[in-house]
Amino acid sequence: MISVSTAGNAILVSGEESRSLETFRNPTTDKLEIAYNDRHTSTPPFVITNRIRGGSMGGALHIRDGIVEDLMGKMDNLAYTVADQVNSAHVSGYDRKGQPGGLFFENIDNSKEAALDLKLDSSIFNDVTKIAAAGRAGAPGDNTVANVVSQIQYHELMEDGTSTMDDFYNAQVGRIGVITNKAVKASEAQVNILNQVEKMRESVSGVSLDEEAVNMIEHQKAFEASARLIKTADEMFDTVLSLKR
Repeated sequence: MISVSTAGNAILVSGEESRSLETFRNPTTDKLEIAYNDRHTSTPPFVITNRIRGGSMGGALHIRDGIVEDLMGKMDNLAYTVADQVNSAHVSGYDRKGQPGGLFFENIDNSKEAALDLKLDSSIFNDVTKIAAAGRAGAPGDNTVANVVSQIQYHELMEDGTSTMDDFYNAQVGRIGVITNKAVKASEAQVNILNQVEKMRESVSGVSLDEEAVNMIEHQKAFEASARLIKTADEMFDTVLSLKR
Protein backbone atom coordinates (compact mmCIF):
# COMPACT_ATOMS: atom_id res chain seq x y z
CA MET A 1 0.00 0.00 0.00
CA ILE A 2 1.20 3.49 -0.88
CA SER A 3 0.09 7.07 -0.38
CA VAL A 4 0.06 9.68 -3.15
CA SER A 5 -0.36 13.37 -2.43
CA THR A 6 0.24 16.72 -4.09
CA ALA A 7 2.13 19.65 -2.66
CA GLY A 8 0.11 21.03 0.24
CA ASN A 9 -0.96 17.50 1.26
CA ALA A 10 -3.94 16.98 -1.02
CA ILE A 11 -4.29 13.21 -0.55
CA LEU A 12 -5.08 11.38 -3.80
CA VAL A 13 -4.34 7.80 -2.72
CA SER A 14 -4.19 6.49 0.83
CA GLY A 15 -4.07 2.77 1.32
CA GLU A 16 -7.13 1.26 -0.33
CA GLU A 17 -8.91 4.62 -0.72
CA SER A 18 -8.51 6.89 -3.75
CA ARG A 19 -10.00 10.06 -5.19
CA SER A 20 -10.65 10.62 -8.88
CA LEU A 21 -9.38 13.73 -10.64
CA GLU A 22 -11.57 15.87 -12.87
CA THR A 23 -11.42 19.23 -14.63
CA PHE A 24 -13.92 22.04 -14.93
CA ARG A 25 -13.91 25.55 -16.37
CA ASN A 26 -13.85 28.32 -13.81
CA PRO A 27 -16.66 30.75 -14.75
CA THR A 28 -14.78 33.68 -13.20
CA THR A 29 -11.38 33.25 -14.88
CA ASP A 30 -12.50 31.07 -17.83
CA LYS A 31 -9.61 28.71 -17.06
CA LEU A 32 -9.61 24.97 -16.62
CA GLU A 33 -9.20 23.95 -12.99
CA ILE A 34 -8.27 20.56 -11.53
CA ALA A 35 -10.23 19.07 -8.64
CA TYR A 36 -10.49 15.73 -6.91
CA ASN A 37 -13.72 14.06 -6.06
CA ASP A 38 -14.08 11.72 -3.10
CA ARG A 39 -16.22 8.86 -4.34
CA HIS A 40 -16.99 7.70 -0.81
CA THR A 41 -18.58 10.93 0.44
CA SER A 42 -21.03 13.54 -0.82
CA THR A 43 -18.60 16.43 -0.43
CA PRO A 44 -18.21 18.68 -3.50
CA PRO A 45 -15.02 18.48 -5.62
CA PHE A 46 -11.98 20.09 -3.99
CA VAL A 47 -9.87 22.33 -6.24
CA ILE A 48 -6.18 21.40 -6.17
CA THR A 49 -4.88 23.35 -9.20
CA ASN A 50 -2.51 25.51 -7.16
CA ARG A 51 -1.18 22.43 -5.33
CA ILE A 52 0.16 20.73 -8.46
CA ARG A 53 3.71 22.05 -8.82
CA GLY A 54 5.74 19.19 -10.27
CA GLY A 55 5.87 17.24 -13.51
CA SER A 56 4.64 18.33 -16.92
CA MET A 57 1.25 19.37 -15.52
CA GLY A 58 2.84 21.55 -12.85
CA GLY A 59 5.09 23.14 -15.47
CA ALA A 60 2.15 23.88 -17.76
CA LEU A 61 0.17 25.44 -14.90
CA HIS A 62 3.18 27.56 -13.89
CA ILE A 63 3.47 28.89 -17.45
CA ARG A 64 -0.26 29.52 -17.77
CA ASP A 65 -0.96 31.11 -14.38
CA GLY A 66 2.43 32.76 -13.83
CA ILE A 67 4.44 33.78 -16.87
CA VAL A 68 1.67 34.04 -19.48
CA GLU A 69 -0.69 35.79 -17.07
CA ASP A 70 1.96 38.38 -16.24
CA LEU A 71 2.87 38.99 -19.88
CA MET A 72 -0.78 39.35 -20.86
CA GLY A 73 -1.24 41.89 -18.08
CA LYS A 74 1.67 43.94 -19.40
CA MET A 75 0.31 43.81 -22.96
CA ASP A 76 -3.09 44.93 -21.67
CA ASN A 77 -1.39 47.84 -19.90
CA LEU A 78 0.40 48.78 -23.14
CA ALA A 79 -2.81 48.59 -25.18
CA TYR A 80 -4.68 50.71 -22.63
CA THR A 81 -1.94 53.36 -22.68
CA VAL A 82 -1.91 53.46 -26.49
CA ALA A 83 -5.69 53.88 -26.65
CA ASP A 84 -5.73 56.54 -23.92
CA GLN A 85 -2.89 58.62 -25.37
CA VAL A 86 -4.07 58.43 -28.98
CA ASN A 87 -7.63 59.35 -27.99
CA SER A 88 -6.39 62.30 -25.93
CA ALA A 89 -4.45 63.65 -28.91
CA HIS A 90 -7.17 62.86 -31.45
CA VAL A 91 -9.99 64.70 -29.67
CA SER A 92 -7.89 67.88 -29.71
CA GLY A 93 -7.64 67.88 -33.51
CA TYR A 94 -9.89 68.53 -36.50
CA ASP A 95 -10.89 66.21 -39.32
CA ARG A 96 -10.87 66.79 -43.07
CA LYS A 97 -14.21 68.59 -42.91
CA GLY A 98 -13.08 70.92 -40.15
CA GLN A 99 -15.06 69.13 -37.45
CA PRO A 100 -13.58 68.47 -33.99
CA GLY A 101 -12.13 65.01 -33.63
CA GLY A 102 -13.75 62.29 -31.58
CA LEU A 103 -12.36 59.08 -30.17
CA PHE A 104 -9.94 57.22 -32.42
CA PHE A 105 -10.25 53.96 -30.46
CA GLU A 106 -13.39 52.80 -28.71
CA ASN A 107 -13.35 53.85 -25.08
CA ILE A 108 -11.69 51.32 -22.73
CA ASP A 109 -12.68 51.61 -19.07
CA ASN A 110 -9.60 49.91 -17.60
CA SER A 111 -6.48 48.01 -18.57
CA LYS A 112 -7.98 44.58 -17.87
CA GLU A 113 -8.22 42.74 -21.22
CA ALA A 114 -7.49 46.03 -22.99
CA ALA A 115 -5.51 44.27 -25.73
CA LEU A 116 -8.57 42.14 -26.49
CA ASP A 117 -10.95 45.12 -26.45
CA LEU A 118 -8.73 47.48 -28.48
CA LYS A 119 -10.52 48.44 -31.70
CA LEU A 120 -11.16 51.47 -33.90
CA ASP A 121 -14.10 53.68 -33.09
CA SER A 122 -17.00 52.82 -35.39
CA SER A 123 -17.14 56.35 -36.87
CA ILE A 124 -13.48 56.16 -37.90
CA PHE A 125 -13.93 52.59 -39.16
CA ASN A 126 -16.83 53.65 -41.41
CA ASP A 127 -15.43 57.01 -42.57
CA VAL A 128 -11.67 57.68 -42.59
CA THR A 129 -12.28 61.36 -43.36
CA LYS A 130 -13.13 61.74 -39.66
CA ILE A 131 -9.53 61.13 -38.67
CA ALA A 132 -8.56 64.37 -36.94
CA ALA A 133 -5.00 64.89 -38.15
CA ALA A 134 -5.06 68.71 -38.20
CA GLY A 135 -4.33 70.96 -35.26
CA ARG A 136 -6.75 73.69 -36.40
CA ALA A 137 -10.01 73.87 -38.32
CA GLY A 138 -10.02 74.66 -42.01
CA ALA A 139 -6.51 73.36 -42.62
CA PRO A 140 -6.89 69.86 -44.13
CA GLY A 141 -3.18 69.74 -45.01
CA ASP A 142 -2.16 70.37 -41.42
CA ASN A 143 -0.75 67.21 -39.78
CA THR A 144 0.04 68.56 -36.33
CA VAL A 145 -2.07 66.01 -34.45
CA ALA A 146 -0.82 63.20 -36.68
CA ASN A 147 2.75 64.09 -35.70
CA VAL A 148 1.76 64.16 -32.03
CA VAL A 149 0.27 60.68 -32.35
CA SER A 150 3.35 59.35 -34.16
CA GLN A 151 5.62 60.58 -31.36
CA ILE A 152 3.63 58.95 -28.54
CA GLN A 153 5.70 55.76 -28.76
CA TYR A 154 8.82 57.71 -27.77
CA HIS A 155 7.34 59.34 -24.66
CA GLU A 156 8.11 57.85 -21.23
CA LEU A 157 4.60 56.74 -20.39
CA MET A 158 5.17 53.19 -19.12
CA GLU A 159 6.31 51.88 -15.73
CA ASP A 160 5.57 55.08 -13.80
CA GLY A 161 7.10 57.31 -16.46
CA THR A 162 10.46 55.55 -16.65
CA SER A 163 10.06 53.73 -19.96
CA THR A 164 8.82 54.50 -23.46
CA MET A 165 6.36 52.26 -25.26
CA ASP A 166 9.13 51.08 -27.57
CA ASP A 167 11.43 50.21 -24.67
CA PHE A 168 8.61 48.58 -22.74
CA TYR A 169 7.57 46.37 -25.68
CA ASN A 170 11.15 45.42 -26.55
CA ALA A 171 11.79 44.55 -22.90
CA GLN A 172 8.85 42.13 -22.92
CA VAL A 173 10.03 40.50 -26.15
CA GLY A 174 13.52 40.15 -24.66
CA ARG A 175 12.05 38.72 -21.48
CA ILE A 176 10.22 36.03 -23.44
CA GLY A 177 13.49 35.15 -25.17
CA VAL A 178 15.33 34.92 -21.84
CA ILE A 179 12.60 32.75 -20.29
CA THR A 180 12.57 30.45 -23.33
CA ASN A 181 16.36 30.13 -23.39
CA LYS A 182 16.43 29.44 -19.65
CA ALA A 183 13.79 26.73 -20.02
CA VAL A 184 15.70 25.09 -22.89
CA LYS A 185 18.97 25.12 -20.92
CA ALA A 186 17.24 23.72 -17.83
CA SER A 187 15.68 20.95 -19.94
CA GLU A 188 19.06 20.07 -21.48
CA ALA A 189 20.67 19.99 -18.04
CA GLN A 190 17.99 17.64 -16.72
CA VAL A 191 18.40 15.35 -19.74
CA ASN A 192 22.15 15.19 -19.13
CA ILE A 193 21.62 14.40 -15.46
CA LEU A 194 19.13 11.67 -16.35
CA ASN A 195 21.56 10.13 -18.87
CA GLN A 196 24.37 10.20 -16.31
CA VAL A 197 22.22 8.52 -13.64
CA GLU A 198 21.11 5.85 -16.11
CA LYS A 199 24.73 5.11 -17.01
CA MET A 200 25.64 4.87 -13.33
CA ARG A 201 22.77 2.44 -12.77
CA GLU A 202 23.77 0.34 -15.75
CA SER A 203 27.38 0.21 -14.54
CA VAL A 204 26.16 -1.33 -11.29
CA SER A 205 23.26 -3.56 -12.30
CA GLY A 206 23.19 -3.56 -16.06
CA VAL A 207 24.74 -6.05 -18.53
CA SER A 208 27.15 -4.93 -21.24
CA LEU A 209 27.30 -7.41 -24.13
CA ASP A 210 30.78 -6.28 -25.12
CA GLU A 211 32.08 -6.60 -21.58
CA GLU A 212 30.48 -10.03 -21.14
CA ALA A 213 31.96 -11.21 -24.47
CA VAL A 214 35.45 -10.16 -23.34
CA ASN A 215 34.98 -11.94 -20.01
CA MET A 216 33.80 -15.08 -21.76
CA ILE A 217 36.88 -15.12 -24.01
CA GLU A 218 39.14 -14.62 -21.00
CA HIS A 219 37.53 -17.55 -19.14
CA GLN A 220 37.66 -19.71 -22.27
CA LYS A 221 41.39 -19.07 -22.71
CA ALA A 222 41.99 -19.78 -19.01
CA PHE A 223 40.08 -23.06 -19.33
CA GLU A 224 42.08 -24.07 -22.41
CA ALA A 225 45.35 -23.28 -20.61
CA SER A 226 44.26 -25.31 -17.55
CA ALA A 227 43.22 -28.25 -19.73
CA ARG A 228 46.55 -28.19 -21.55
CA LEU A 229 48.42 -28.10 -18.22
CA ILE A 230 46.47 -31.10 -16.92
CA LYS A 231 47.10 -33.00 -20.16
CA THR A 232 50.85 -32.28 -19.95
CA ALA A 233 50.96 -33.42 -16.31
CA ASP A 234 49.09 -36.61 -17.24
CA GLU A 235 51.54 -37.34 -20.05
CA MET A 236 54.50 -36.77 -17.72
CA PHE A 237 52.97 -39.16 -15.16
CA ASP A 238 52.48 -41.85 -17.82
CA THR A 239 56.11 -41.41 -18.90
CA VAL A 240 57.37 -41.85 -15.33
CA LEU A 241 55.32 -45.01 -14.93
CA SER A 242 56.58 -46.44 -18.17
CA LEU A 243 60.22 -45.85 -17.14
CA LYS A 244 59.66 -47.82 -13.91
CA ARG A 245 58.26 -50.77 -15.80
